Amino acid sequence: MHLVSNENAIFCLYLSSPEIFANIRENQIHTSRESRRLTKGTILREAYHHLVYINGLDVSMMKDERVTKGRRRPHKSTSVWSLTMKRLPKMHTDAKVIIGDSQNMHELSNESVQLVVTSPPYFNAPFDYPDLFKSYDEFLQMMTNSAKEVRRVVSSGRIVALVVDDTLIEGKKYPVVADITKIFVEKGFKYRERITWVKPEGYIRISKRSGVILQHPYPMYYYPDNLQESILIFQKGDFNYKSVPSRIKELSTIDKREFQENKWYLSVWRITNVLPNNNRLEKGIAAFPEEIPYRLIKLFSYWGETVLDPFLGSGTTMKVANELQRNSAGYEIDMELKEIIKAKLSIDDSKFIVRRDCKRLRTQLQSRIKREVAKNG
Repeated sequence: MHLVSNENAIFCLYLSSPEIFANIRENQIHTSRESRRLTKGTILREAYHHLVYINGLDVSMMKDERVTKGRRRPHKSTSVWSLTMKRLPKMHTDAKVIIGDSQNMHELSNESVQLVVTSPPYFNAPFDYPDLFKSYDEFLQMMTNSAKEVRRVVSSGRIVALVVDDTLIEGKKYPVVADITKIFVEKGFKYRERITWVKPEGYIRISKRSGVILQHPYPMYYYPDNLQESILIFQKGDFNYKSVPSRIKELSTIDKREFQENKWYLSVWRITNVLPNNNRLEKGIAAFPEEIPYRLIKLFSYWGETVLDPFLGSGTTMKVANELQRNSAGYEIDMELKEIIKAKLSIDDSKFIVRRDCKRLRTQLQSRIKREVAKNG
């Protein structure tokens, strides 16, 4: 069987979606005249391989005509011409949500994930997760078990990004950032980078500790207001840059203007945080802004790969992953967040797996938070 094509159909395909010809730019396609200089076979093969490899389309969609023993006969399936009457279809992204504990991710096979973007629950943070863990050691053990599973499911050479911060509870500061770094390094990850996420000054939500020195303007009374969190970047071994096909690289190209204007190149990212306001879908949930997973997914994953969030929360990471044409998976232990995740991702129950180890936490946590707020005036 040989692939042939109507020249006008192929040219229309080029005009509607020139990106599929990215890897034959050496032919200098710029005008219709230059486009027609290319052999029909060369152009059609490029389009054919792109559509089959990238979009997963049925081979028959590109078989405009069949050639059998020198005779052409029409093929009943969709032709190249009809396909070019519209833009190339978006990739069908897959989403899987497991309502269960990410200390056990048996639903995912070894090295099946190309990027992890997540924000673990901050240890017993008074206004987010009060008394969620019995002790700091229990929290660290949970992170150790999750790190072990993350290393199993992440592909070799790929990235794990965690949004974390130290926790202040009744005047005691817990070194969460340092301890999580230690855990992941001990589990075999390379400590690649630390990005500081700085929030606007007017968005302080927990406490205005600096006011103490206004009441007592003397040395040793200084406690700064916290406007930052850490984005820890870990890597599982070395990445093979030659393993990515040129077509995938072209589809995953980072916008240089966006990169420069928004200063992604700095180790300090200034991004407005999300407050758990009552008029939001994530009422009472400490969700991170979409800009964070957006940057991380663009910078550390390729088109069509799989992104995992083992502490899913309301589903922000999966939502952004889908918008960026990545597959996604997420684990969330709180059964009470299921409906919020469904609404945010616009998915139905068929995309969920509900395990026996899930819990109901949100109502209980919100009740504790209200008591904490009342206690602090």
